[in-house]
Amino acid sequence: MLAKHIIVHINKLFDASKDELGTDSKIRMQKFSKILSIYYPWVKKSEKLEMILSIQDKEIKYTNELWKKKITKLYKQDIITLFGYIDIDNSNSINIDEFILAFISSSEYTDTDLRELFKEADQDNNGILDILEFINLISKNPELRNHLETVITNAIKFQTSKKFKKLSILFKDMPNSPIKKNWRPSLANIKSPNSIKQELRLYQ
Repeated sequence: MLAKHIIVHINKLFDASKDELGTDSKIRMQKFSKILSIYYPWVKKSEKLEMILSIQDKEIKYTNELWKKKITKLYKQDIITLFGYIDIDNSNSINIDEFILAFISSSEYTDTDLRELFKEADQDNNGILDILEFINLISKNPELRNHLETVITNAIKFQTSKKFKKLSILFKDMPNSPIKKNWRPSLANIKSPNSIKQELRLYQ
């Protein structure tokens, strides 16, 4: 069992050195282990492991912060776009159903897993995620990070497809692909009122 003053010192060492140890967690821990060997050359291997474990919470938090900065820098506009696509009801927030719909087919998480992640991310317990809570959630979860581009692509396709389905009620000769460029409907391309009424009944 490590003495309290040693734990305090180890935490101070980590805080002072973490920014210089690289962005990869595994390499950062290897380098920090060498620092501990310099300050505590007499400790046994088991004691050093205990020292490393004493700063694991700090390491996890620091790793999450690094990912948050990286994701915000690389994917900021994409995440804002993704947030908008997931926010189906345009409430400027994401509810549990919208969250599950976006990620259930694009990651390895189950419905139960996603509900737990949502609950954990909902820091103010109001049943919705704002954009900051959403970015924090992505930053903390490797599985979601790894599938971020897939989720973005799927969300865009889903919303674009919905848009074209709505347009197809009004217009004939719609393009086969919902992402076809330069397609512009014209007044001459509007379906007859009776045809529109029939199709609207299918959506009621």
